[in-house]
Amino acid sequence: MLKYLNTNTANNICDTLSNIKIGVLGGIGPEATNEFYGKLIKGLQERGLVKANRDFPQIIINSIPAPELIHESIPDEDLAMYIDGLKQLDTFGVDFIVMVCNTIYLFYDKLQEQIKTPILNLREEIKRTIDNKKVNSILILGTPSTVNNGLY
Repeated sequence: MLKYLNTNTANNICDTLSNIKIGVLGGIGPEATNEFYGKLIKGLQERGLVKANRDFPQIIINSIPAPELIHESIPDEDLAMYIDGLKQLDTFGVDFIVMVCNTIYLFYDKLQEQIKTPILNLREEIKRTIDNKKVNSILILGTPSTVNNGLY
């Protein structure tokens, strides 16, 4: 969502960006969460959307100790920690949630049904980016579930 904001809209948004609460479901490798957070902050700065610390949105990271979703088959009980983590973010009144994991998006609809807060739809964002950049071919690397269950 914030990716498509640019410096032309920065003046209007700087006043309101600090009023946005972003929920991040992380810990689905903590390293990935750390990398996402760093890229988000850098992206906001590079686009001129923040000029001072007070301009940043509130970012709530819920780093959960959830099972790894790396196997061919993922049972429903493995999703329990993810659902709990999303529900916790939902209670904080965030404006939207980003899940820092590709494979979890196989369960996007099931997870979105559990909470009121919108979850950023990674597949839609990737498709928009590919379409905007007029990419003709892509290579997908991922867990067996991500590749074999047609996430992309």
